[in-house]
Amino acid sequence: MKDRTISITHPVESVLFGPYQFHAHSLMQMSYSSMWSWGQHCLHVSFPSMIKDYAQAVVAVGAEVEYLEPFEVFDADEFSITVERFHVRQANSVFDMLHTITAAGINIARVSVRWKLVVLDGDDALSATSGVVREALLQQFLPSEINPSRVKRPLPEKLEIIELQGVILTSFEHPFTLYRHRCEVADQWAFNELPTLGAESRESLIDALENDPHELCSSLGYPLKTITMEWRCPFYLLDKGVVTTTAYKHIDALVFVHKIYNITRANTLAAIVIEEF
Repeated sequence: MKDRTISITHPVESVLFGPYQFHAHSLMQMSYSSMWSWGQHCLHVSFPSMIKDYAQAVVAVGAEVEYLEPFEVFDADEFSITVERFHVRQANSVFDMLHTITAAGINIARVSVRWKLVVLDGDDALSATSGVVREALLQQFLPSEINPSRVKRPLPEKLEIIELQGVILTSFEHPFTLYRHRCEVADQWAFNELPTLGAESRESLIDALENDPHELCSSLGYPLKTITMEWRCPFYLLDKGVVTTTAYKHIDALVFVHKIYNITRANTLAAIVIEEF
């Protein structure tokens, strides 16, 4: 039996785009929305019903955005996002998602996200602990959509290669506070905001340069190729953080590695973002 898929069409709007391509946070937000559209269509489970009926939720632990073909705001009137894969993985503890964005019959981007299942404690803050899919919910998935094997984590291997083989060009620190516009309903960071923190730090680095011998400003004039991300611990409302950004030349690519630390919570490494141009 084939996996179930759905496709949702959206109008092209300027707020979804930067000068050269979709904003990464726009693609990630639409992937989140389409995940719940798939859940409602295929499982008859919405985000509110998963909270109220199953006392479960999900938190992002890893994601990749791949830009496959050039696509700018005036290239089409509409585009579609398709849920290609919604699998239960890793001993029923992770949702593994793949979303493809198409326009005019061309695949222009791909978003992959891994979501860790959590069990809610029942308080108003939506406090939770790691868990697995409840049996009543698991039974609604097709056998082909359940895979007990571990999910792959592209970031650690990619980071190791870049740090071992890449040439460091410069580094920078970008402090920030997690205000509510970057939070979701439980007053912790919204997953689609992670690439914006990396981009903010990169652009702040470039803005602070007195000269630019490595042509880092070229990242402002070219589209991104890929963004690779991992979340490692929470960030809550008004937590203080810092993004440490290191620019590398790796083979023929310009790469920015952003490590996000939660200063409020013992300077813990909370997330990593790798941007490749």
